[in-house]
Amino acid sequence: MRTIQLYLSRTAFLRTLSGVAICLVGASVAAQLVRFGFERRVPGLMAIFSLGREQTLATFYSALLMILASLLLAAIAMLAVNQKKSDASRWAILSGGFLIMAFDELFS
Repeated sequence: MRTIQLYLSRTAFLRTLSGVAICLVGASVAAQLVRFGFERRVPGLMAIFSLGREQTLATFYSALLMILASLLLAAIAMLAVNQKKSDASRWAILSGGFLIMAFDELFS
């Protein structure tokens, strides 16, 4: 059996995820300011950056995080199967649940 090792800095990962979330909130606030503060209509601006709608950048980011969680849970399930642990099916169910939630977020 081949072993795959992945090295990832927790702080860099956390900073990246937080930075993207902050940028999305900032873009939403800016879009709200343009629309209501300056009373200007920019076609598609609210459709892309609004946090209160579906099919925006924020919902795609949320779905991406759920897909990432699903992949990590699937990796844990595979490790549990290889180690013949009894809770492997629970990890697989969790992985499937996160994948279903991601698809719901993307396609609803």
